[in-house]
Amino acid sequence: EGVMSKLAKANKDFRAGKYGESVVSYARLLEQSPEMKSHIRFNIELAGRRMSTSPRTNLTRNVNPKVSIIIPAHNVEKYIDEALSSIAKQSLENLEVIIVDDGSTDGTLKTTKAFSEVDQRFKVISISQASGNPGTPRNVGIAFARGEYLAFVDADDWVDADFFNKLYRGAGSEKADIVTASAIFKVSRENLTKIIINAKEY
Repeated sequence: EGVMSKLAKANKDFRAGKYGESVVSYARLLEQSPEMKSHIRFNIELAGRRMSTSPRTNLTRNVNPKVSIIIPAHNVEKYIDEALSSIAKQSLENLEVIIVDDGSTDGTLKTTKAFSEVDQRFKVISISQASGNPGTPRNVGIAFARGEYLAFVDADDWVDADFFNKLYRGAGSEKADIVTASAIFKVSRENLTKIIINAKEY
């Protein structure tokens, strides 16, 4: 199936009001055809806006969030609760958390929806068929993000309570577009030890 036929199918889904399906298709095309980036990005953003106002979704916009945290999730039932709990405890106010369930067949979607029901900062997008890579759900999440900054957290990770507060303050202090957190991994025969480098305090 060629690029143009895939684009035609995505456009057909969009016109039929199948915004979630069209966003996934557009995101996959974005990876396959970077030369069409501007056109496909516009379609993704338009589909995202339409989906955000649909009564069938829970993607009510947070007003001017400081950070949009995007979490791709696929069959991570054992880990997702700890990841989301750590994000729920963040000291930085005005966050939005966009979880993109990438065709999970375990209890991942159930857990993520439970968080969204009790905390309006959490939004869940469900992709019915797994994409097979983290790039597609991340692109889907970006389509709905409205934060001043974007952040990505893996579904089997967790973050300290001040993690995003420090990064956000650091970005503001340095007038930076991109902020990263560093870590060193020390490998021995017995085990793997993760040593965190303390970031500059802001």
